[in-house]
Amino acid sequence: MHQTNLYVFLVLFHIFANPCNDYYFLYFTLPISCYAQVTCVGFSFNGDGITALKQARRARNPLQSDNKILIAGNDDSCYLVRLHTNGSVDSSFGNNGYARWARYSNDKHVLTEMTLQQDGKIIIIGYTDTYDLFIARFNENGELDSSFNGGYRIISSLDEEDYLPFDVVVLPDNKILVTGLLYYGGFFGSYTDLLLIRLEPDGSFDNTLSTDGQLSLNLSSEHNIPRAMEIQSDGKIVIGGYYMDGAFPEETDIYMELIRLNTDMTLDIGFSGDGVYKTKINGTNCRVMDLQITTSGKIVCAGYAVSNEEEVGYLLQLNSNGTNDETFGDNGVWLASDLASSTPQIGHSR
Repeated sequence: MHQTNLYVFLVLFHIFANPCNDYYFLYFTLPISCYAQVTCVGFSFNGDGITALKQARRARNPLQSDNKILIAGNDDSCYLVRLHTNGSVDSSFGNNGYARWARYSNDKHVLTEMTLQQDGKIIIIGYTDTYDLFIARFNENGELDSSFNGGYRIISSLDEEDYLPFDVVVLPDNKILVTGLLYYGGFFGSYTDLLLIRLEPDGSFDNTLSTDGQLSLNLSSEHNIPRAMEIQSDGKIVIGGYYMDGAFPEETDIYMELIRLNTDMTLDIGFSGDGVYKTKINGTNCRVMDLQITTSGKIVCAGYAVSNEEEVGYLLQLNSNGTNDETFGDNGVWLASDLASSTPQIGHSR
C-alpha cells in the first residue's frame, strides 16, 4: 500500500497512485472561473508535472487498463479527454483526444461524475438545464456505446421536482447505481430527498428496485445532500454527504452524514444503530465530500468543516459498525490544522 503525506489533502479529495511507478497523480477541481489541474509529482508528466483542463471534474477511477488517464469535464459541452502517462493528450481517443456529448447541439449539460466499468467502458452522469438527469456510456476508444440504450438515457423529472446526480458506481452484477438528490419546489425548495436510480447493464431501468428503477429516501431532516457513494465487499452501499434542517446554509446547522443501505435498499440498522451516522466535526458545520472503504472494511470520509467563515479539511475513520475508530487520529478524526504539530500519513484504497 502506497503512502503519501497528508499535506495533499488541503487541495485534494481524490488521490490515486500510478501502479507502474511511485508518482502520485492529483486531480482536483478549482472554482468555476479557474482551471482544474491534473498533477503528477514528477517532471516527466507534461514537462512540469501539470496539465491544465477547463472545468475538469473529479473522477472515480481515471486510470484505464493501459495506465492512460481519463479526465471528464465541462466547457461548451460535456467532454472526456485521455492523456498519455507523460501528460500529453492521446489523439487516438475520440476526436483528436476528446470525446464530447450533448443530446442536441444547443443543449446545456453539466457533467458531475465519471466512472469506468471492468470492461473499460466509460460512464458519465450529470444534469440538463431543466434539471433532468442523464447517463451516457462510451466505449474505451471514446465512441458513444450504442448498446447502452442507444448511448445515453435521459431521466426526466416531474413538473415540481428536479434531479441533481452526484455519484455513480458499477455494482458487482454490472448494474449501474446513481445517487443524487431529488428536490421539490425549486432548487433547495421545500425539501430534498436522497435519490437512487439503478439501471441494467444495457441501460434499461432495473424494475426489481421499483417499476421505474428509481427510489427516493425521505430521512428525518428536510434536506439530505449525498456527495459520494461506495460499495462494500458484501454489497452494502455507503453514501456520504450532509444534511440541513433549513434551505440556506447560513441559516441552519450542517451535519456530516453517512448512510448505509442493505442490498435491498433498506437502512442497515447494524450501522450506527439505525443505518445513519451524523455528527459535527470539531463542533462546526461540516460536509462529507468523498469516502473510501479500506481493505479491512473501515470507512474513511474526507470533507471540510466551516467555523467563523474558515474552512478546515478533515478525515474521519469509522469501524464497519459505524463507531469511531479510536486507533485513527483523535477518536477517529484528523483535522488539517493538526499539520502544525504532526505529519500523519494516509493509505490509498482506490
